[in-house]
Amino acid sequence: MDAMRFGLKQFAAAERGTVAVIAAFGLVPAIAALGLSVDLGRTFVAKNALARAADAAAVAGARSFTEDGVVADVHRYFDANYEPSKLGTDQPVVSPHFDPLTGRITVTATARLQTTFMKVAMIDSLDIEARAVAVREMTGIELALALDVTGSMAGSRMRALKSAAGDLLEIVYGEHDEIEDVHLAIVPFNSRVNVGDGHGAWLREAPPEKWTGCMQARAGGHALDDAPPADDYAEPGGGTSDTRFLAQDHDKSLNDYICPEERLLPLTNRRPDLQDKIDELDAEGATRIDMGLRWGWRTLSPRWKGLWGDPDRPNAEPREVHKILVIMTDGDNVARHYDEVTASGADANVATLCETIKEEGITIFSITFRAPNKVKPMMRACASSENQYFDSPTNGALNDAFGRIGAYISKLRLAE
Repeated sequence: MDAMRFGLKQFAAAERGTVAVIAAFGLVPAIAALGLSVDLGRTFVAKNALARAADAAAVAGARSFTEDGVVADVHRYFDANYEPSKLGTDQPVVSPHFDPLTGRITVTATARLQTTFMKVAMIDSLDIEARAVAVREMTGIELALALDVTGSMAGSRMRALKSAAGDLLEIVYGEHDEIEDVHLAIVPFNSRVNVGDGHGAWLREAPPEKWTGCMQARAGGHALDDAPPADDYAEPGGGTSDTRFLAQDHDKSLNDYICPEERLLPLTNRRPDLQDKIDELDAEGATRIDMGLRWGWRTLSPRWKGLWGDPDRPNAEPREVHKILVIMTDGDNVARHYDEVTASGADANVATLCETIKEEGITIFSITFRAPNKVKPMMRACASSENQYFDSPTNGALNDAFGRIGAYISKLRLAE
């Protein structure tokens, strides 16, 4: 009997020990489950904060004036809206991306949250990610096509240019003759640009009797800017400066054809007028790419609004309009007896103008068409980004370049 009692006591003690062991083992998943709920809750809070910061950063990037400003504004606004120390994460990795072909800013942010209770289950951290997309807040499009019409463009090259530019109009306008928020300018250039003989008030002196609208390059500090022609122009640092031009003779007896016969067409939303101007293009003269850039910029500049006789031009603030300049050439800069700079000086002008125009928030597409290799690096550097430069060694490639630019414009409008 005593032996039986002893056995029962031993059995009970063993049973209690087993229960204790089982309870101890059962406590681990219970703690892990509790830790999971706590750490997942922290993850939810951190991920929401990450998403809100990414949203704010994307919107800030969309409001930026320049492409470089997109990246800077994204990081600045993200950092202002996310505090990793309070949320238990490490410093997030923020990756902004601006797609010039769609106008979209994408912000991706990733971070790692250090767990607390889940460490019991050998889970030391959790990765979180957020993504936000925004589109630049703009209300219209202004596009200047600065087109090389020098003598080397004669024949099949000019036919290809007219076809490609016409296809761009087809992509942009479709079945419409007018689009309210899309305005284009056509700027034919060779050594100069013909602005039309109706702008004699822009000259320092009375125009010559047979003046057709060709101007000399402006001298001094305003040679490469968009200051409007005025008798008394206020300088940024005080004082005044004459920003008017001198007439350029259009002397065909020199066989230089200093200015194109076709006059510049300022911004208009009428497709028939644009198509007529493209159809009129003719090849003559030598190349000065910087002249095409100067006058293409001036057609887009808000400082010239009203000077072109353009009452239908959008009244939106400059930052609310997509401004685009397309510069197309088939050659490199040359110098003639009437030029104010050498060919290398004209190249330097191109570099300065391209950077200044981009700083003004204008997107530049550059196109070389069956052009010599030595001009391509300069034109590639002129574009706003690598994929906004097109080297077109064939007529088909030129057509593709204009088609992609037309698609870019259409996507901008759809993205609004």
